[in-house]
Amino acid sequence: MTPSESRALMQRELDEQPAILEAAAGPLARAARQLRRDPSRPVWVGGCGDSLYAAQAIALFARRLGWDARPASAAEMLWDAPIAKGDTVVGISISGATRRTVEALASASDKGAHTLAVTLIRDSALAQVANDVPPMAEPPVRASARPE
Repeated sequence: MTPSESRALMQRELDEQPAILEAAAGPLARAARQLRRDPSRPVWVGGCGDSLYAAQAIALFARRLGWDARPASAAEMLWDAPIAKGDTVVGISISGATRRTVEALASASDKGAHTLAVTLIRDSALAQVANDVPPMAEPPVRASARPE
């Protein structure tokens, strides 16, 4: 792939993000609403890289619903965030294999938090450490956007 093709692909992906987020946010919020254990406790949402940006967008959407949503990187959730029993923790990793996100969700579960994995791979390492895996509305990047 040439630099020009790479930039064009990136631009297509960026242009698609608002529609994809809009399509995914509602179903994810409905799924999370059904799975959320204690509305008085915070919802931590995190991941690494692009998944962290998705977590920040999801947290913004959840705050509009009146939730105490707290975006954090997977490393912050693992080492710094005051995650406690009764909290809900959402780990985002498209592959489900991002090491820190898997570790953060496993640690949150060990602390008594209810955990959700947002991933395309329903039998991934992330999904295996989570209490629940809400359905993804659509892959974040459509195959048709990729050059041959």
